[in-house]
Amino acid sequence: MLSLISLKKTSFISFISFIGILLLRLSFAASIESPEIYHVIQTQQKASTPNHFSATLNSELIQAQIRRIPKKSIQFDKKPTAVLYFNRSEGFHIKILNVDEYYSEALSLYEETLTQTGLYITLGEYDSYEKFSKRFDISSEESEGGNHIVKVVDKEELPGNYAQFYFNKDWVLNKSFYFENKKLVSTTNYSYISIDGYSIVSKIDVEFTNSPGNNTSMILRDFSLK
Repeated sequence: MLSLISLKKTSFISFISFIGILLLRLSFAASIESPEIYHVIQTQQKASTPNHFSATLNSELIQAQIRRIPKKSIQFDKKPTAVLYFNRSEGFHIKILNVDEYYSEALSLYEETLTQTGLYITLGEYDSYEKFSKRFDISSEESEGGNHIVKVVDKEELPGNYAQFYFNKDWVLNKSFYFENKKLVSTTNYSYISIDGYSIVSKIDVEFTNSPGNNTSMILRDFSLK
């Protein structure tokens, strides 16, 4: 499943080689276990992600939430700003700056959503397979167009609800699909920015199959790795 081998030679030797490699592929596909898939993804995510980073976070939905904050709860002469903090051991945390403490955590509901998009899903709260497997089932599916396809089922969801994550040949997440009752509900695309040798998500585009009016883009800017 996860092999990108392609054979074009037609000689007898090549044919024998083809049979050998085919058997190897079948053996690998049959023997790969959920822990292996998890650890392949985690290895990539650890290598490409800094220990921690922060960035301003913006989208139409976030701005709509911020506009609901009473003026009396906004610090004088300052603009409310949503900031996303990420820590390898803790995962995502979103805070609104320049507002009363009561409203500073108003966007915390998006933290679990970000985790379940597949971004850094093997880090933070689920940084070991033991923790991960208590909440999720993970399996490999057929490769497509150079992508590794991984299916993840949240055990707390209803049957027929699951996500498909598309990783490129280097195991970087570039697209995900979410299904409810086995029907496609949303598609998410990811863009990345390179900072100090790390690959950090800079934009998350979400498209809803049956309600395109709710499509949204989450944009990250003003990064800091401190």
